[in-house]
Amino acid sequence: MKTIGVIGCGNMGSALIRGMLASRFVAPGRILVWDSDSEKLKKLSRVFGIRRARSNSDLAEKSQLILLAVKPQQM
Repeated sequence: MKTIGVIGCGNMGSALIRGMLASRFVAPGRILVWDSDSEKLKKLSRVFGIRRARSNSDLAEKSQLILLAVKPQQM
């Protein structure tokens, strides 16, 4: 299974992760996340057991699929 990277841990990013895990589409260890809010990132990682990236570029290097879950003005 490929690693899925999710940039953004807000409402949309959390919902996407929750859905992927609930449907067993991917194992928690195969999801890599990054967010500019380090507290959100820590909480999401702890709650779902997913991995945290050090940066956007770190996430991009380690992921085969990247989901952008940020507001358009943050792109």
